[in-house]
Amino acid sequence: MARSVKPQTGIKGMDIVLSNLQRELRKIENRSLVGLIESAAYIRRDMNTTSPIVPIDWGDLNASWFTFPGKVAGKPVLLMGFDANYALYVHEMVDAKVNW
Repeated sequence: MARSVKPQTGIKGMDIVLSNLQRELRKIENRSLVGLIESAAYIRRDMNTTSPIVPIDWGDLNASWFTFPGKVAGKPVLLMGFDANYALYVHEMVDAKVNW
């Protein structure tokens, strides 16, 4: 049965409204993480099709791609990148006359 927030106001059902709001906020948070993961997949595909693409000699750099979902201050975050020991060096080769 719905309770009044303040009996003298006659407002009823506020507990139901707040419960529904909390449930919807949790759904949004879960969809946000799913959206981050889908975005990472899009970025990953784009790196292999749009110049400059990830260089592939033996495939070690390409294979070192990672994603790590988590939370910071209660909000969904997604860390992504390459963990090959030379990934940063390759990333910073902006002036190199290399045809990947």
